[in-house]
Amino acid sequence: MKIRRVFFFTLTFALFLLIIGTERCQTPTGGGGSTSPPENLESVSIQPLDDGYIVRIIWKKPTSNTPVTAYRVYFRAADATNFTLIADALSDTFYNHNPETQSGVFMTGDYYAVGYNDEGEGEAEDTVSTIPVRSNADLYELHAPQGPECYGFSRYYGDLNRYAAIPAYVSSAEFYISDTSASYTGPNYHLVSVHYNDSIPADSATFAPSSWRTTQFHNYGIEVPSIAHFFYLFQSLHLCQESHYYIIKTDNNYYAAIKITDIDEANGIISVETYFQRIEGLRLVYYDEP
Repeated sequence: MKIRRVFFFTLTFALFLLIIGTERCQTPTGGGGSTSPPENLESVSIQPLDDGYIVRIIWKKPTSNTPVTAYRVYFRAADATNFTLIADALSDTFYNHNPETQSGVFMTGDYYAVGYNDEGEGEAEDTVSTIPVRSNADLYELHAPQGPECYGFSRYYGDLNRYAAIPAYVSSAEFYISDTSASYTGPNYHLVSVHYNDSIPADSATFAPSSWRTTQFHNYGIEVPSIAHFFYLFQSLHLCQESHYYIIKTDNNYYAAIKITDIDEANGIISVETYFQRIEGLRLVYYDEP
């Protein structure tokens, strides 16, 4: 009788250990925490706020059922090599970033947002940027042998394109170079809005009458610009000065900077570097490389 009791107790204890071991090996199906980091965030984008001075990063929640505790936003400045955390424990699916540094520079850069839970961060699939697109070009005075040419920025690629001064390009051409005479040898060259051509008799005959775009310029000087302030004095005609930066404001609320790198009076050629901000309404034009 004693042997049976010992056998029964031993069998019961063995079954108990088997059940406990099985439960520990099972994966939780909910209510006990996350089993993996969140999926990638979707549709990460940038929206300008506060008249183009503030950068809002926007994203959508992951479509999977993996829980998200909160969100983080990382930023890599245009003159930096690494990303840094700028916002943590966000419950909203957006974050407003003031890019102005302590030295007064409105910094451009790259952003990404991730969700996280107790298993870690999700991966950053989409990186969005406020860094302007940099390009180099030789611009010709309107009456130079290579012309007549006008110029305008690609809204998608950000580079500077060349256009003929004909009505077919009224929605693309934005400015041209003029010495305000029928020649092209200077000595004074100007950035001129295409709509302003009828105010310069030597140029108006080259342009077909049409509703040309209005473009404005502000001479920023020799310092690298970072912001197109609303209080700048913008003009439709501006003298070109070598090594100077100019802020450009288009008629549909895009901003750019242009630097005059060389003036070739003999051939009527103005060499430039351009920095186009592809985000409509965003005033940030700072460009640098780490």
